[in-house]
This record gives sequence, C-alpha cells and structure tokens, in this order.
Amino acid sequence: YSDPLEVLEVVSPELEPDIFADNRAAAVTLLRMPLIRSVDFDRVPPNRIVIRMTEREPIALLDGETLRPIDEEGYLLPIALSRLETDLPIIEPTDGYEVDAVGRVDSESIRASLRFLAGLRERNRPLFEDISVLSWTRRNEICFTTVSRGYQVYAHEEMSVDDYRLLAEIMDDLEKESMDGRTIDMRFADQVVVR
Repeated sequence: YSDPLEVLEVVSPELEPDIFADNRAAAVTLLRMPLIRSVDFDRVPPNRIVIRMTEREPIALLDGETLRPIDEEGYLLPIALSRLETDLPIIEPTDGYEVDAVGRVDSESIRASLRFLAGLRERNRPLFEDISVLSWTRRNEICFTTVSRGYQVYAHEEMSVDDYRLLAEIMDDLEKESMDGRTIDMRFADQVVVR
C-alpha cells in the first residue's frame, strides 16, 4: 500500500551514504509512517543499501463516521477502501473509543474483536472470510454474522480449533436438514444453542 517513491523521499535525508553507518534514525523515520510495521536495512557492498519493510495489513473495517481499515494491533490505516483487494469484516464498536497520537484505537472491546479475528483468520480462513459484521456483546463475548449463510453467532473470544470445527459442522447440519435456526450460541462450555 505504501508508495515506494514516497518512502524513498521520506527516508533519503536520514539515510547515511556509508553502508557501514548506523541507520537507526532512518528506521525511526520510516516507523513513523502509519503503514510501516517494521523495517530492516541490508548492506550490499560496495555501495548499496536494501530497505526491507513490512507493512501493516488491514484485518477489518472499523465502523465509525466512515469505514476505516484497521490492523490486528488496532492501528487505523490510511488506505482508501477502493484499494482493498478483499472484503473485510466490519467491526461495530459497542462503546466509544479514542485514537492515540500514533493512530492506535484505545478500546478493549475493539482490541478483543481484533484478537478474535486474527485467531480466526489463522485457524479457519474460510469462516474469517465469511464474516460480514462483528461486535463485542459482553465480557469475552463476540457476536458475528456470516455472509453466505446469514447466521448470527455468539461466541467467546478464546474459541479453540475444535470450536471452529464444531461451528462449521453445525452450520453444515442446519443447511442439510433445512432447519430454521439462524442464531448459534456457543458461549457455553458444554452446549450449543440453536434458535
């Protein structure tokens, strides 16, 4: 998402021409850019320096006055929605939130939602991609709606891989049996409630 020419323009004044020089000042300058997560410099003798950057990737869209891309650490990203390559889940905040000086959202419920989405993306990518809207209901409880099947799911933040498998099986069973239930409640340790 970052423009390479803009990055070069920002870092050039800080970059030391000697490949053996310490370029920490240039790294700090780059890390101030809102899309840069990490930066590393590789020295290539006789006179080249390769800058390796890792960008922040949006994991969701935060619903506020407008939809804003947000990464899994809670940083709001200055990316136009038209530049996003995929549909992302929308997080609907249930409480107010502040944005600190570096662009990070200060809300435990939003951060919990982001942790949940990061875990889901890692453990069950198809389900992550099927979420349309997600909100935080109560302590350690998440509510999300699926796009393809229209289910509303209530779950706890620390869902396990087995919980994700169980949820997929329940949705498959409901489809096979043509059952009317549209709400799946997985907040309880020993039961799943379908309404």
